[in-house]
Amino acid sequence: MAKGDIAEISGLHGRWTQIHLDKKVIGYIGDDSVPSPVIAAGTSNRPANSNAPVSSGVPVATLSPAAAAALPRMFEGTFVPAKRFLAYKPYEYQLNDRGGQRYAFLDTSRLTKAEPIERYLDHTVTVYGSAKAIENTKDIVIEVDSIQLR
Repeated sequence: MAKGDIAEISGLHGRWTQIHLDKKVIGYIGDDSVPSPVIAAGTSNRPANSNAPVSSGVPVATLSPAAAAALPRMFEGTFVPAKRFLAYKPYEYQLNDRGGQRYAFLDTSRLTKAEPIERYLDHTVTVYGSAKAIENTKDIVIEVDSIQLR
């Protein structure tokens, strides 16, 4: 954004604020499976025939797939009690997909106790947090930083 651009807040998602910018914007999505080149001073890393900004000569860094996977992000699903018959899973809650299948356990220990977590049970929610693999299993756990009803 530039000074004087017109924008409005269109949503709040965990630690993210969604805005609607009242101007055309061209965006680029990188592919972290392709190594980023180090750009020499005075050259450009923008796509041909674009208005993308010219590189400042600073090397472009990429994250490894493991580091990228560990970054916090938003997940959506139905917040339900975890199935307790699996003894190695100390998590009380899980996130189910639209088909009712679990796709992650939820570690809610980072959430404040100011609001009862039970209010989210059996509702579609958006959680913001980091996904981690559970050792020696195919399961994942999301370390939840925030949760909100959809």
